[in-house]
Amino acid sequence: MEKMEESVLDLKNDMDCIQHIHVAEENQEGRRGFLSEKTYQWHQEAIEQLYRYGYRGTVSAEIERDVDMAGGKKNLEIFRRIETVKKLV
Repeated sequence: MEKMEESVLDLKNDMDCIQHIHVAEENQEGRRGFLSEKTYQWHQEAIEQLYRYGYRGTVSAEIERDVDMAGGKKNLEIFRRIETVKKLV
């Protein structure tokens, strides 16, 4: 949605159909990978809005490259912050 500059608002009426959300940050080669601080704010706001609309499914990272421990650790930290936001909504 971010890449296509679409709004989370477009999904408001479809919450009962959405069971799972994949998030990723695209690199220069167009491959999906871990989130970073660069896109954290956008993802946090988008996921928070989905939960406000009633989404209660899971959120996972979608990765198309070799997994590195540093990237995985950072991604886990970002997901934990998003989980904290989810509990507040």
